[in-house]
Amino acid sequence: MSDRTDRAERLFGNIAPEGVRVYSVPEGMTCFRGQIRVFGSAGRAAEAVRNGSVAAGQALVIMPAEPDPCGKEAAGSFAELERTLCEAGIAGRVTVLADEAPGFAPGTAAVFCYNGREDMLGQHAGLIADGDSLEYDAEAGIINADMTEEGFSHRLEGGDPDDIIVTKLDEDTWVLTERYSRCFLLKGRRGNLLIDTAFGRTDIRRIAEDLAGGSVQVVLTHGHWDHVSGLSRFSEARLNRKDWDMLPEPLQIFDDRAVTNGCTVRDLEDGAVFDPGGREIEAIACPGHTQGGMAFLDRSRGILFAGDSVAVGPTYLFYPHCSPEKMAGSLRKLLGRADEFGPVLSSHRKMRLDKSYIEEMLGCVEGALSGIIKGKSACVSGSFGICEKYSFGRVSAFMAREACAACAEHK
Repeated sequence: MSDRTDRAERLFGNIAPEGVRVYSVPEGMTCFRGQIRVFGSAGRAAEAVRNGSVAAGQALVIMPAEPDPCGKEAAGSFAELERTLCEAGIAGRVTVLADEAPGFAPGTAAVFCYNGREDMLGQHAGLIADGDSLEYDAEAGIINADMTEEGFSHRLEGGDPDDIIVTKLDEDTWVLTERYSRCFLLKGRRGNLLIDTAFGRTDIRRIAEDLAGGSVQVVLTHGHWDHVSGLSRFSEARLNRKDWDMLPEPLQIFDDRAVTNGCTVRDLEDGAVFDPGGREIEAIACPGHTQGGMAFLDRSRGILFAGDSVAVGPTYLFYPHCSPEKMAGSLRKLLGRADEFGPVLSSHRKMRLDKSYIEEMLGCVEGALSGIIKGKSACVSGSFGICEKYSFGRVSAFMAREACAACAEHK
């Protein structure tokens, strides 16, 4: 497992505004996105590897302890971590972020190092929480913990990572952000609509009802866990039936409904219109990221709530339930209706987009499928087969190499 040479010497981003040094990048790990595991020492990380609680595709963030005058304990801990990664068979498939070079052999892990303890903590690495996601692109020189803009500011001010952050868009529209996922609360004269429920760690129902001054109806953009896990707080919701099998366990699926954690979920069809009073919200089928994906158009205000159908990305298009071809079709469909909306509000990363991002997403997907855009090798948690990152303009997507190659050959 040799290290890549076509990479930047330093990466920059929200957890490294002044840069973090690239120590090693194994073959196949030019790009990465995975769950963060935070440890107080390399020894504790090694223990977690031994007991099987660390998996390939994860990022191990070794938070610096108080300085050791001799340095022997730290050196020994990193040697132990290197050994356990190899013994567990996940060497070359994890990322390590630390305050010092661990001395790993080439190919052991993708390793990025700060210039000591003070540098690591001073560059916002201390804001990272267990369960966050880390993403880097070693060729582009970018590294970020996946936080929304509002989530990053909240943590800088000392806020808890699991807090729901409330942002008011206008007099009767709010953004509710939990970790890296946004939900949108739309208040009407007769009722209220909540788009998505995020992770469910905090009582999003109570917060939404307090803001709206009454009960809320839940509609879902798609079935991924970071959008539906809060359903346990509600009794009813709407989701396109093609995504029902993605709902959290315990799950029962019937002909006319699905039941998950006590919440009854009914079908959401393309073209369904919700009228809470004073605003009409239309559900627009946008398969691609999932088979049952939806966007929601506020016809009265010209706002598109895009879910994961429009995003700076990288958008996940590599799961078996994803379809890059359908995603391209959905993006063309949205562009065909672009005169009906101005702002495009996305569930992740940068929130306020516009139709030019839809155009760039379409260019990215079509370019990857045609072979015009070349992908970069990527290690992504949960990826099936070999995953690559495709970029175009300001957007990017993770797609399966085999799917793009087959499509390009067919054309």
